[in-house]
Amino acid sequence: MKKHSCISISDAIDDMQVAVDVIDPKGVCLLRAGAILTSSIIKGLMKRNIEELTIYRHVELSDEERNERLKSIIDEIDHRFSKVIDKPLMLELKSVLLEYRIREV
Repeated sequence: MKKHSCISISDAIDDMQVAVDVIDPKGVCLLRAGAILTSSIIKGLMKRNIEELTIYRHVELSDEERNERLKSIIDEIDHRFSKVIDKPLMLELKSVLLEYRIREV
């Protein structure tokens, strides 16, 4: 499962994935969320006085935690689509959303 955490730029290493756009003090987007860090990108961010990054970290869940998370996702999606159970396109959308959300667990 992916979680994000804030780290110091000095702790950044190659192949980390940025979770939130990196914006400089002037409001210019230097790096989009989802970008993969390289040493040259890290050096460039340091030169622009970026001190922190929000990156994704992969977290291993126990079987019990995973099952709880899956149940929570299913319950949430069932609730959100509870008023449209008679609409085929909405059920298809529900199925796609469920597949997408379960991939993250």
